[in-house]
Amino acid sequence: MATRVEHVVAAVLGSVECDAGPELVATWCSERYRELTNRTRCKHLLRFAEVVMPAAIDAGLITVTVGSDIAVGNAAAQAAWAALGDEILDRSLRIAQQRPWLRIGGVTGGGNLKLASPVILDAGADPVAYIVVQRYLQLADDVRHLGIVLHPKLAAPLDEIAHQELDLAISSRVLVADTPRFWAESEVADDGQKRIEVYPYARTDQLLTYSYYAVPPSMRLDSLLPPGIDLHVLKAGALVDVYRWEMAKALRMNQPDVAATWRNEMNSAHTRWEDKIREAIKAERVSEVAQFMMPTGGFPSGNSRTIRDARDFVWARANRP
Repeated sequence: MATRVEHVVAAVLGSVECDAGPELVATWCSERYRELTNRTRCKHLLRFAEVVMPAAIDAGLITVTVGSDIAVGNAAAQAAWAALGDEILDRSLRIAQQRPWLRIGGVTGGGNLKLASPVILDAGADPVAYIVVQRYLQLADDVRHLGIVLHPKLAAPLDEIAHQELDLAISSRVLVADTPRFWAESEVADDGQKRIEVYPYARTDQLLTYSYYAVPPSMRLDSLLPPGIDLHVLKAGALVDVYRWEMAKALRMNQPDVAATWRNEMNSAHTRWEDKIREAIKAERVSEVAQFMMPTGGFPSGNSRTIRDARDFVWARANRP
């Protein structure tokens, strides 16, 4: 029979005669479940998704003025911008022969681009070339922890790099090509969704796939326990909150001795809960090591492969048992 949260709640309330009520205990189970999944990567939350790096736009010419936040496009440029509609918002524009990227904040009534910051470098009075790219890619709305980002065309994962390191190593980031190499987790979007920056930026549309661990869903009494989450694990976590509830109730009733007893029970329960979390983390790590070691016996036949760890190095030098 499938195990539901109500079974965990019944086990908790059966251990302690608590008047907190099933709904509140279910909420505590949900919170402990979120705490557990925040401290280890649970396989049942692993997801795979795709995101498209849209092609750069460089049709036509633009005219800009120092101190102005408007980029005036000729007919060809405005036609290309209009074809994108609202998708052009939050992309970035770079003027030819200049390094700064200027974020596009809107489109004027005349079809020109309104920039989030004014132009600070003089591009001259004549129309000049430009390029517009999507610097930041918005991911699925349930992303909590990112895994790897893969370029299917290259059949290889991109190199992950901290965004601060990317800023220090490649501060200007002017390269636009069809072979991305790096990705970095960027600031979240205004709606709270996670975003990444992939560099070099895309000259043509590029499909990327990525893995991630999803935000765990909230639990109700009728919710099924996720695979790999046992009843006794959530029970250990919820008991911490039950004992805290009883301690607070005793203090309100001016029963310090009773409150002290519940405090001791709470501390012991918290220790058991931490042990359960460590067991879960260890189990996940053992699973990950097994998955890493079993799939491959060496380099794919006929293809080169980047050396990413000591095992690859041994196989590359033919020093294998």
